[in-house]
Amino acid sequence: MRCPMVTPGHVWSVFARRLAHAAWWVLPGTLGLTAQAYGDPTASAGGGEPLRARCAVLEPALLTCDYRLADPADVRAIQASVGSVALPPPTWEAYPTPRSMTAVLLLLDSSGSGKQLAAGQAVEDINVLLEAAPAHVRFGLATFDSELGLVAPVGESRTTIRDAARQVKPTERSTELYRNALEAIRLLAATPADRRALFIFSDGAAEDRAYFHQDVITAADGAGVVVSGCGYPRSPAQTVALQTLRRLSEETGGVFLAADASGRIRRELVPTALRGLDSGGSLRADLSPVLVGTLASQVRVRLTVHTSRGEASTQVPIDLPARVPRLTAGGGDLEPRTPPAGPAPGPSTVNSAQPPTTAAPAARPAPLGSPGTRDSTGSLLSYGIVVGVGTAAFIALRWGWWRRAPRRRAGPTPSGTPHAYLTFRDHPDRGRFAVAGQTVRIGRQRDNDLVLEDTSVSRHHAEIHHGPDGSLTLVDLDALNGVFVNERQVKSAVLGEGDSVEIGDVRFFFTRLPDGPNKPGRGTSHGMEETIVARPEDLLGQRGLE
Repeated sequence: MRCPMVTPGHVWSVFARRLAHAAWWVLPGTLGLTAQAYGDPTASAGGGEPLRARCAVLEPALLTCDYRLADPADVRAIQASVGSVALPPPTWEAYPTPRSMTAVLLLLDSSGSGKQLAAGQAVEDINVLLEAAPAHVRFGLATFDSELGLVAPVGESRTTIRDAARQVKPTERSTELYRNALEAIRLLAATPADRRALFIFSDGAAEDRAYFHQDVITAADGAGVVVSGCGYPRSPAQTVALQTLRRLSEETGGVFLAADASGRIRRELVPTALRGLDSGGSLRADLSPVLVGTLASQVRVRLTVHTSRGEASTQVPIDLPARVPRLTAGGGDLEPRTPPAGPAPGPSTVNSAQPPTTAAPAARPAPLGSPGTRDSTGSLLSYGIVVGVGTAAFIALRWGWWRRAPRRRAGPTPSGTPHAYLTFRDHPDRGRFAVAGQTVRIGRQRDNDLVLEDTSVSRHHAEIHHGPDGSLTLVDLDALNGVFVNERQVKSAVLGEGDSVEIGDVRFFFTRLPDGPNKPGRGTSHGMEETIVARPEDLLGQRGLE
């Protein structure tokens, strides 16, 4: 057996990765902030309702948030904290208020695959929604096939929308669900409203090739749009296509309803699609305890809402205003450099209703140099250390990438009928890898099924397991740089159509479609006759280094 040659460039690249990894953990501690994982907003282990929130700093020390509960419940108390620092008890107000307005865009599938929708059943369900919605909910109507058509803008009378829905005629065009959902979200984002929701009436078929599930999720999160789906399968065998609508609903806090064997959604269930739109409310909290003594530009606020059914919590990242040290006669102080320009995204209405707790007195800055504070010299020194370590890690990491020598290695051969495919996200022209067999291993070493010659990838980085039910589960093999699905780090995750998968710095799209636009893997006839080897020069573009 020959021992592999260890080159200086390889040693340097390994050192660069270790330095960058260490800096990732050192920097938050140097800033005096607690590093916390960020995941999906979920209820706490003790029970309660799932919680979603969007927050912004409208004034130098005023945090404002719009929060929603998946199911309406009476709010009894709210707590807010940043790391180990508890904020003074927030004030909150339930939604809706007399001034509130919720914008809802009804998106009706009129493509060739949606003939039965335009024929009647979806239109009947739209009528039920219009009748059940409260007055502060304003509706609009749009149709989609290969293009989106705005039939009635948000704010039209419900009679106009009802009549317009009856006039929708089916087309024989393709179904571009993801692209038109993105366009619908853009229309909602431009509509003045306190809350926004998109209702999709479709069979779930998505024939897009350049737009994906994660694109819609990202756009909806950025615009504060909740997506709800009403699914009507074309046949019992095609109910699997409804997973598209189900995932869009679940991952944006919406509701999913599916038709039964008769092709109808139970009439009494349709109004439940409106639940959650009027739950929760808005809150205000004082950020002063966090702003004193920190140079951080962003922190994560943990919100915990206590309701009549339990409690729910989530973490929300917020950007802090720029601040500079200021000395006063009484000691150290901090004040904003400039207020944020224009109103930041956030709730439009809050009041001064106090929670059933006693507000703690505002913390006063301690004298300069006393425990719990830092003087300007110490702040600048800490800041210099942060910048120095971060710059060194960045240069080392980049230099390590450039010094890698491209090598191509062989590997074991996957066999069997492909279950799915992994397509290079940033370079679809590189081909795609067919996932076949019971277990597919991914990593940098040559004994993997998919070899990625990239120093951000561990020797044995991850595996894809094929389950008895046909599911494909991505498992992290304790890799240094982890595994991400839809931009969230996971230890194990069941993959779904259109998922974004990141192995180190290499990004893929996951699909089960055998007739996608990308050809099988480079140098193969079926994408599985040899191991795909991704070389460094193929991947440099993913880091913006072309």
